[in-house]
Amino acid sequence: MANSTSSQKGRQTGHSSQKKGTQKTTSKTKAMEAKMKEMKAELLSLRKAVHTMKQENNLIPRPPRGVAGDGYNLQAAMEIQDDTELYKAIRRCVRTLVGNAGLDPSVIWNRQPSVVISQIIRMAQSQHTYLKRFHNGWAVQEFIKSHLKNRRAYAQKCGYTTEIRNTLGSIGDDDKDYKMDIDLDDHEGDGVDSGDEGGEQGDGENEDEEGEDQDSGDEEEEGNTSETY
Repeated sequence: MANSTSSQKGRQTGHSSQKKGTQKTTSKTKAMEAKMKEMKAELLSLRKAVHTMKQENNLIPRPPRGVAGDGYNLQAAMEIQDDTELYKAIRRCVRTLVGNAGLDPSVIWNRQPSVVISQIIRMAQSQHTYLKRFHNGWAVQEFIKSHLKNRRAYAQKCGYTTEIRNTLGSIGDDDKDYKMDIDLDDHEGDGVDSGDEGGEQGDGENEDEEGEDQDSGDEEEEGNTSETY
């Protein structure tokens, strides 16, 4: 009887030890799995960082000085001087997006809603992926500024009095000395790129009051009035 009891206790002790060993193994396995997940997440983060760096290194920079139509040729700066059709298509796309967004051409560039500008840039990039090659969408910014300037010029040509104002209501002669930075990573904040507006006509783009596309003046479109960087 005593031997039977001892044997039973031995079996119980063995089962208990085996159970503890299994629990330890399970805990180690879970710890290893958690570590593996952490390492995979870090690797993915590093790959994304490398991909971002490669993209940034391949971005076309804004010309160091001047503005489109007054210091450099926008089409040449975009490196599509041999693809006028693409240039025209982008111009029409941005013009349509600006019209749909309802931007007020009498508001100076620095006071235009940065969130709306960022949305226009993103939408233009989605329609023309080539535009993703420009840091913070500076090329689209130049198209927008040029389009707004020409809308003011056309209004003045038609006899309308167009006051250049900011959102605080103050009046200025022109907005060429103002800058607005766009950060596509933070729609609410300021970014890195900025650019002055050129002269009132700047690019010589032809428009009518309905904003229809006219290609008859393509030789004087956005940024095509100067070949100098």
